[in-house]
Amino acid sequence: MKTNSINTTHALRGLLASLLLLLSMASQAHSALVITAVGIPETGVSTWTFSGSYIVTTGGTVNANTTSSTIGITQWGGVGDYFRSYPLPGSVPDGLYAFNPGGTVQLTGSLSGALSIDSVQVWHGGGNLDGWGFASSSGHAYQAGETLTFSGTAVLPIDIRAFGGDTWLLPNGFTKTISGATATFTSEAVPEPSRALLLLGGLLGMVIRRRRKW
Repeated sequence: MKTNSINTTHALRGLLASLLLLLSMASQAHSALVITAVGIPETGVSTWTFSGSYIVTTGGTVNANTTSSTIGITQWGGVGDYFRSYPLPGSVPDGLYAFNPGGTVQLTGSLSGALSIDSVQVWHGGGNLDGWGFASSSGHAYQAGETLTFSGTAVLPIDIRAFGGDTWLLPNGFTKTISGATATFTSEAVPEPSRALLLLGGLLGMVIRRRRKW
């Protein structure tokens, strides 16, 4: 009887995990731009991973080497209190923050070619007017009707706590549609290695104790 109960529990857990995976995949499938930011709190950095593509409805130009060169199609305003307002712990002042030099994040147009995404511009408008956008140190012109694809990973000098928002805890995220392009952003904290090993040790201990009871 106990074996049947254990098998049922495992089956339910597997079903739940499968449902969560399918929901996650479905959410990302409907998003033109999918970004995941992860990091260990209080280290001052976070790692961003990009994927997704969509057809841009209007053309535009990226101006090089200016703090206002945010790529129009990747500028997401009005996303709510997503960044912690300065000077709350873990927050950052408004400004342009560069990815690490070895970052591989880029925006590739089916007609216009590739553009490296070098940095992220952050601004706090007060209330629910927080926003962010991507910028590049290179000039680029993209055309209406072409497919734009995002890819790559890079490290940003902003602590993951900054993406907990003023009123939200990690993990945090939002989905926003602007000019026909939808972005899904998720931020989550990962435990530092020593803590991860401690948690793993505790989990293994629980498994061993349960096996002994069986």
